[in-house]
Amino acid sequence: MPTASELTVASRQTSRARPRLLTVTLLVPALGTTLGIDGGDLFQMVAVENLGLDARTIGIGLGFCTLSVPIQLWAARLSLGRARQRLVAFLLGDALLCWMLALLVVTAAPGSWLATSALAIAVVAEISLSVLYATAFQPLLSLVLGASDRQRVNAQGRALARGLMAGLLLLFGLANETTRTLILAGMGFVALALAWVVHGVPTSSPPRPAAPAGTGSGRWSLPAGTWTLCITAGLGTASAWPLFVTYTHDVLWPDVNLGLTATAQVAGFMLAGLLWRPTLTGLVRRARWASVASVAAAMVLASIRPPVSGSAEGVVTLLTIAGAGAAIYTVLLAVMELVHQTVDPDTSVRALTIFDVSWSTSGQTGLLVAGFLVSASVDSAWAVDPYRLYLLVAAVLVALMVLRPGWRRLVVAEI
Repeated sequence: MPTASELTVASRQTSRARPRLLTVTLLVPALGTTLGIDGGDLFQMVAVENLGLDARTIGIGLGFCTLSVPIQLWAARLSLGRARQRLVAFLLGDALLCWMLALLVVTAAPGSWLATSALAIAVVAEISLSVLYATAFQPLLSLVLGASDRQRVNAQGRALARGLMAGLLLLFGLANETTRTLILAGMGFVALALAWVVHGVPTSSPPRPAAPAGTGSGRWSLPAGTWTLCITAGLGTASAWPLFVTYTHDVLWPDVNLGLTATAQVAGFMLAGLLWRPTLTGLVRRARWASVASVAAAMVLASIRPPVSGSAEGVVTLLTIAGAGAAIYTVLLAVMELVHQTVDPDTSVRALTIFDVSWSTSGQTGLLVAGFLVSASVDSAWAVDPYRLYLLVAAVLVALMVLRPGWRRLVVAEI
């Protein structure tokens, strides 16, 4: 059992670490969208409108970001002891990449080979995220924060980050080339400031219970149940809800302002994060109820006959989109915290890195598959077109995974 003095020191360290890690959570997504990580909306705006690249070139270039997957799996062997240093290196690298992108906007002729080199920035940023950020940030959260603080950072922090990112995209969309260059350069200084913030994070762990039985202390062993949680997260992100905006334009509701459907999705994600309350014993229950709600939302959308017409049907559609986003994001938040509760300092980097690989790679694969399904749905004669059928099947698979009796025994805190 930890002594009173050890608890006092741990409490002070947590108080120092919490605002610093929350700041990183709030601002890293904005850096990601700037540098093309996971497709980055702001980066796409720069590539198309300022650098004169076409969609085919951008798609091929961003496709090379999948190179990060084997590199990330290799990086899972890195130690926890240097996680803070890796996070600082990631942010310093992002600062340099932001300044390079700003320089390209000023100097590169649209459509030139120099302009095309911006895609290399996106690939480097993606690999840097996989090797330096994914192997550091969540393991640091697990090391220096307790369950309640960690859940607040991952839930409310990420929700607020989405709002900040949406504001940045709106500002960037309205800006001229000079202002855009200043914004890109400014994001570099944001990354530099974040590196200074992270440098002050204490890295000794607070007292915590012994690792769950079956966790294993070997460098290459994974905690019991981690693979099941990774599969659950993969099924959740593979459901391809983010492509619903494109599907709405092409099939479901061609006349709608796409800003409404995009806003409905973002609102659902933000709602799930802002309403999340830390818990140790209710994670499985939340995941189960949210998975059922996700299936219900998919069934409602499957029952709508396109094209949507009338204000009442439109309101139902938007509310269902928001509800689906909130439900699936709640499942993912619960699964992420369950992974945190299975790890110890010996296994956190490997387990959380593999979890990130399953999360992100499944999402990219789901979007690829869904893109073909949206095209097939345009002239589909099926009662429920292929894309909505895919959404329903994916939601059912997630629900079947979390509702099975053995899923509850994955984490000792839930028993």
